[in-house]
Amino acid sequence: MAATKKAEIKVTGMACAACSAAVERSLSNLNGVASAAVNLSAETASIEYDPERLQLVDLEKAIRDAGYDVVDDEVVLKIGGMSCAMCVAALEAALLKLDGVAEARVNLASEKAYVIYNPRLVGLADMKRAVTDAGYQFLGLAGEEGSADREKEARQKDLAEKKRRIIIGFAASLLLMALMYLPLHQVIPMTYHMALPDIMGLIMLALSAPVFVYVSLPIFRAAARSLSHRILDMDVMYGMGIGVAYLSSILGTFGVVLTPDFMFYETAVMLATFLTLGRYLEARAKGRTSEAIVKLVGLQPRKAVILKDGREKEIYAEEIMVGDMLLVRPGDKIPADGLVEQGESYVDESMITGESIPVLKKPGSFAVGGTLNKNGSLQIRATRVGKDTALARIISLVETAQGSRPAVQRIADRAVSYSSP
Repeated sequence: MAATKKAEIKVTGMACAACSAAVERSLSNLNGVASAAVNLSAETASIEYDPERLQLVDLEKAIRDAGYDVVDDEVVLKIGGMSCAMCVAALEAALLKLDGVAEARVNLASEKAYVIYNPRLVGLADMKRAVTDAGYQFLGLAGEEGSADREKEARQKDLAEKKRRIIIGFAASLLLMALMYLPLHQVIPMTYHMALPDIMGLIMLALSAPVFVYVSLPIFRAAARSLSHRILDMDVMYGMGIGVAYLSSILGTFGVVLTPDFMFYETAVMLATFLTLGRYLEARAKGRTSEAIVKLVGLQPRKAVILKDGREKEIYAEEIMVGDMLLVRPGDKIPADGLVEQGESYVDESMITGESIPVLKKPGSFAVGGTLNKNGSLQIRATRVGKDTALARIISLVETAQGSRPAVQRIADRAVSYSSP
């Protein structure tokens, strides 16, 4: 057997020695497990396995197949710098390489990575390192205080940088094209006419070199990142295209292999600029998508007032439990779904139904979390909280819809990898 790895998994549901023996037997039956020992009192399974044959998810599946459960944590990471489906694949692969990560799903539209992991084997610092080593930005945890601001700041900085590259690229392209069509033979003495092509080539090289490097650097970085992960994607094709165009221009300028007829300085710069423009428009569209989700999240109130033993108590909305009595005053947002037990008031439900006319709520009426109480106080018995509320489910559906890929797109992504030379 090749070099083995050790994993320690938290197991729940074991009640006796027979339970621990069943877990051990299920793990030992896997082809690739060298040893498996279960500690009943600590509720842990220590496994030594061959990583070339098995992954952590296989070990956890064996435990679940035996009738027991595995305690895993889930975290949602905010990621920056992704541009295509290949970036998603590269980032998922980088996260899955970490010992202890059972599942990693990356959503390109919302720029989030959903990671299920074993906290005994891997931590947030390891995930952050994996993201940055893969060439992407780690923007913190989704829902973390200030993460939305950091994400917005990083997006605005990226858009400003792309816009600057586009302006400089187009300005330089127009200048280079103008030089090609200027009647320089009329202003340059006859003595230098024979050397005019060489002079023009050197002038265009001097003018285009700094601009080309500045505009195309992100494209070449993305291509290098893809190649480092052994992925042939559009970034590689773009980099090869503009790189070959500029290299042939240099060779043509100095007459090495090619003639001056092969000078395409303005073409290389223009192509790099158009590619950057495409990335700029894509980043703007993704930013608007993220902002739409942020606005939906913003509809959720952060705090709530509950009535307990006849007293009012202010708590965070995340702490609301099913059955709590909520006190909603005029002008407050309803913090959770529930049934009105006392009071009457008009509630603005336009964020759910689109109807601008407020709806009267009275005892027995159902109130939706996130809607705005208008004119009277309500006492509402919470029936759905947290991720089960209507608003939370709408947010989840929007994120799922934006991040889903149809089958035809997966076929197209696969075709791109084959079409790269």
